[in-house]
Amino acid sequence: MKKNLLTICLIVMAIAAKSQTWGDSTIMDGPIFFSAEKAPKFPGGVKGFYQFVAANIEYPGDKLSKSSAKEINTLVAIDKNGKIVFIKIEKGINENYNKKIIELISKMPDWTPATQNGHAVPYALYLPFVFVDE
Repeated sequence: MKKNLLTICLIVMAIAAKSQTWGDSTIMDGPIFFSAEKAPKFPGGVKGFYQFVAANIEYPGDKLSKSSAKEINTLVAIDKNGKIVFIKIEKGINENYNKKIIELISKMPDWTPATQNGHAVPYALYLPFVFVDE
């Protein structure tokens, strides 16, 4: 019984440790803002963001079942120069869909950086993406 429980615990720990990330996670070790006087801004604002996503999103080959989760929640870190330097899938769909979102975000142009007290600061934000099967 103890051996089975230990095996189950190790499997759960291995699955939990395998989160999908991209970039340099050390930005999350230092001071980083989740709220600032001025949040970072995508070139062209919200409209520019949606246009970029629409023009660059790629669906993986596998289709989602009707009961599958279709939302991917990401944590994105933007440095004080406006570059996306770290991406983490907080809640994903599957490895193929998660990779497509990481590829999409990593191709984004530089943002206008967040500012606090008139100075550019590193900033983390959550970006959700929803896949809709046609």
